[in-house]
Amino acid sequence: MLMPVKPVRPQTLTLKSYLDKFKEGDVKGDADTQRAMGCYTDRMFNELVVSVLIGEYIPPLILGEMSNFAESYVEDGLQRTTALSMFRYGNKEITKDIADSEIAYKVKVKDEKGEYKHDDNGNFVKEWVVFDIKNKTYDQLPKELKEKFDEYQIGLAVHPDSTKEDISRRIRIYNEHENMKAAQRALTYIPTYARNIKKILSNNRFYKDCIEYSDKEFTNGLYEKVLCETDMIIYHLDEWQSVVKNMGIYIEENASVEEFEKINALAIRLYNILENDKYKNLFSKKNTYLWTALFEKFTKYNFEDCIFVDFLNEFNKILGDKKIDGYNMSFNEYDKNKRTKDKKVVITKLAMLEHLMKEYLHITDITENKNDTTYNKEEVHPETDEESSEVEDKNENASIKTENNEIANKNMLEQNTGSSDILDFVRKTVADDIEVEDIEEYQEFVDAYVRIDSTLYQNCATVLIALTAYAYRIDKDEEFAEWLGRYQKNKREFAPSQIVNYKYMKRDLDNFLKFTENKKKENINHV
Repeated sequence: MLMPVKPVRPQTLTLKSYLDKFKEGDVKGDADTQRAMGCYTDRMFNELVVSVLIGEYIPPLILGEMSNFAESYVEDGLQRTTALSMFRYGNKEITKDIADSEIAYKVKVKDEKGEYKHDDNGNFVKEWVVFDIKNKTYDQLPKELKEKFDEYQIGLAVHPDSTKEDISRRIRIYNEHENMKAAQRALTYIPTYARNIKKILSNNRFYKDCIEYSDKEFTNGLYEKVLCETDMIIYHLDEWQSVVKNMGIYIEENASVEEFEKINALAIRLYNILENDKYKNLFSKKNTYLWTALFEKFTKYNFEDCIFVDFLNEFNKILGDKKIDGYNMSFNEYDKNKRTKDKKVVITKLAMLEHLMKEYLHITDITENKNDTTYNKEEVHPETDEESSEVEDKNENASIKTENNEIANKNMLEQNTGSSDILDFVRKTVADDIEVEDIEEYQEFVDAYVRIDSTLYQNCATVLIALTAYAYRIDKDEEFAEWLGRYQKNKREFAPSQIVNYKYMKRDLDNFLKFTENKKKENINHV
């Protein structure tokens, strides 16, 4: 239940005064659910600094002031704050790609004696000069432009007496227009554990040195998603949620601080035994949660941690391509063909890895009691050369078949969409700032709500991903899920062109959204 809040307090500060408060920690940018700093591109950074230097209007920044008045958190405007702070104090320069780099400003005119001239009214005589800010830092600006920057009046809108839940909710609302990434949005649904997640990612070197990593993906919130997946697969596998938003909501309601502390401890142990990036092919952004969960199972067998590394080596050499009893395929084959993260796929992948690990460790009879588990352990040895050769031959044949299928699918996609790239199609139809990680999230959403064997999925998989992107953009994913449930029930005919299908299906979705919105208004009026 939401209670009425106190009115927003408008406030104006000089830009330098505000940035000083940010620098000294009176204004904080690390609200638990706030996305990482540094999402501004160079182009956006350039234009923001120019706006300040020429005195253009910048919308007010929104702060949440905690009840004890001890600190305030940036709810909306963190990227602007960090960009301006980097220019003022971080020695960041305007890039060479700036469109209009010449800034005009007035300077006082001096006479031959070096004294300032005055007009008949006693006012300083000034003239226009131009300064090129291309490739310049703040310290390289002339005095007059430094003063314009420091004295710029920045507007603030302060929410007094805020709680962390208030701040979390408002961050989610305010950042919708900023096109938050799916993983970034998910964190706003986990106010209770968001700080624990951020602390682990900031302090635990495993997540930067031992897994597939990039600064851009860190900024986009991908590793928060990895940590959430890890918590779900280890502690809540039976309730696995493939859609990131649903995962965040479930974790908020069912996880515990102890769970994240244990995950942090597991990651520390992994960091101590892995040789930095040697195993990044396994600890990828896609599968880190799987291998961490497998290591958690390994720790219950009372082996030394280094034995797990021996298993990883054997997996890379042989076991990854070895056909597994009961599955009639290797883990690598299954992993390549099943790229989604629906519950059945996740459970199967973990079971396959656990099967291989137990087989490698020669774990046979198991006797459990309340305090410990005892296993009969035999000498661990690699597979024979003959077995290895047989696996390689079979895997090569499977790879050729898969490659042929991929080429055929690529040609069909190009014929139906005008592009061989799903990302390209989604960018053309929805927005050009959508990235590969977003496509993966949209694919998981589609797989969660549309039957793969349905005619809708078979004919319009690419369109469904694009519509998911559209629904996320307007924050209508729940309504979209409801629409999908209705839309796939009816028999329909589809055009050969995905672009045509997208237009017709989007129109149907928009009509459904208008209908549901009108229905809500009617209910409100009735009440």
